[in-house]
Amino acid sequence: MDGGSGIVIGAIVVALGAAAIIAIVHLAGVGRIGRSRWLGLRLAPTLASDETWSAAHRAATPIVWLTGSIAVIAALAALAFAGSGAVREGTVLVVLALVVLVIGLVLAGWRAVATVR
Repeated sequence: MDGGSGIVIGAIVVALGAAAIIAIVHLAGVGRIGRSRWLGLRLAPTLASDETWSAAHRAATPIVWLTGSIAVIAALAALAFAGSGAVREGTVLVVLALVVLVIGLVLAGWRAVATVR
């Protein structure tokens, strides 16, 4: 596997992961996903009750939509760069997507906890 195909795989994984995170947090915020052992912002304050679970995810949804969308766009741009042979630029975009996604999840968790306290 050359560097370009590694970037393609990484970009696809990041884009799909970011899209899944957006969907999970959004669906939990609108009540379609209840408290779960596996999905959502699983922090002690958010798990206190069904009401805090929904309120926390509703509060986190705008941040997750913003940062998750940026991560998806950056990952898709990385695919375009990798496809054109610009592996270095594709790598930078995949790393940027991951950094934005992690920062977004930290901020979303902080906002979720601040909302239910």
